Amino acid sequence: MNRRLVLRRHTRGVATFALVFATLLATQGAIVRATGSGLGCPDWPLCHGSITPPPDDIKAIIEYTHRVLAGIGGLLILTAAVLVLRSRGGSWLFRGSAIALIILLGVQVLLGAAAVLTELPAWVVTAHLVSATTLIGLLTFIVVQCSMQLPEPLKARPHVMGLSRLSGAAVIAALLAIGVGGYTSSSHAGRACSGWPLCGNAMWPIDSQGIGIGPIVHMTHRMVALVVLVLLAMLAWRLRKLRDSYPFAARLGIIASHLVVLEVLVGAANAMSLTNEIITAIHSFLAQWVWIVTLAIAVVVWSMHRENVGSRADVDS
Repeated sequence: MNRRLVLRRHTRGVATFALVFATLLATQGAIVRATGSGLGCPDWPLCHGSITPPPDDIKAIIEYTHRVLAGIGGLLILTAAVLVLRSRGGSWLFRGSAIALIILLGVQVLLGAAAVLTELPAWVVTAHLVSATTLIGLLTFIVVQCSMQLPEPLKARPHVMGLSRLSGAAVIAALLAIGVGGYTSSSHAGRACSGWPLCGNAMWPIDSQGIGIGPIVHMTHRMVALVVLVLLAMLAWRLRKLRDSYPFAARLGIIASHLVVLEVLVGAANAMSLTNEIITAIHSFLAQWVWIVTLAIAVVVWSMHRENVGSRADVDS
């Protein structure tokens, strides 16, 4: 078997494992936030001055478990990045994603330390989550690039530019929804609206003090989630109509549309349960997979668009 093909398969396998592990790590991070365990170990990198957490402190154990899992995940991500850099024949963007992984991994470690040492300000915790989500996005890009078999160069792909823009908008909205959701959780605004879809009996509840910041943050997250739902529904519908030209992307579109509906329902349950820890974890897990599948669609469509542009250039020359 071709050595390059073997290396590409190994890269895909490691990157896929790292991707799945990273989603579980992000979910466990949501449990840390939901259980109020972020300062279970108030120092860093030690925990109460020791290399192990106190055995009778459940919050310290939850926080320290997150750190241990983060260390394992970091090693997996570094391994995937090294394999990508060893690959030959990949695009500059493919190899650049490995360098970005390494840099962002360092940023993620620093943000994790800063979150603890500064006692969990909402914006630092949110930056930590967005950084982790971006790492997951880079791993998704690598997995899709390793998996794709590009179409024949001269095969027509109708409406590819429109699909590129729509999928790009969905990617941005999905990342924004996760970021705003992280801020909603870390600023304790998750319990500001126990009703659904309204906040109490109104869209923006007003009391004697005006509109509170908690309801504004909470309802902003719901509005962004609604935008994601609409964009993914539009994208799935367009891909379904073009499924003969985009079979893989069309299948991903179906998955994404189902995932985002499930995510909205779990989000409603999360609000009405006043951020139950288990429901919060499921909500976070589904959010990451909505992001992953949405980004995978965008990468597939973008790759086909890039191939089409190259093919036309070859024909014109």
